[in-house]
Amino acid sequence: MAAGSVIAPPFASTASPMHTASEKRVRQSRPNIGQLSGIDHEIIAARVAAFLKHRHPHNTAKYVAREIDVPRDTVAKWIERGSAPNAEGILKLIAVYKTDLLIALLGGAEQWLAVAAWHERRARFEAEQAAFLAEMGPLLFGEDQP
Repeated sequence: MAAGSVIAPPFASTASPMHTASEKRVRQSRPNIGQLSGIDHEIIAARVAAFLKHRHPHNTAKYVAREIDVPRDTVAKWIERGSAPNAEGILKLIAVYKTDLLIALLGGAEQWLAVAAWHERRARFEAEQAAFLAEMGPLLFGEDQP
């Protein structure tokens, strides 16, 4: 790159302004980034609520709020009142629940997502197994065994 060149920030619009026949600029609408545009919010809300209730059958809002660091009332709205999470909420949920949530949101898994979910579950299992052996190994195998 040449010194002094300007790099456009990511996601910056490169579209030129629209003009009418009279050469007046036409205002372009922008998508509402905070919403899940084009997806039926009732379906998303129902799938999120079902997933979270299945994952945390007791005190759902309390545990989810703690895991994703959002107010408990926000999670309660998703679960009890059928509100769909906004984009930030969805991203926080995905960060914690990963492919399991994506599969629930999509209503099933495409092959690539099913493979990714399998790898995540295997990694979780191996981590749990290693933690168990670290804790219980000395009791089960003696002090000199891993």
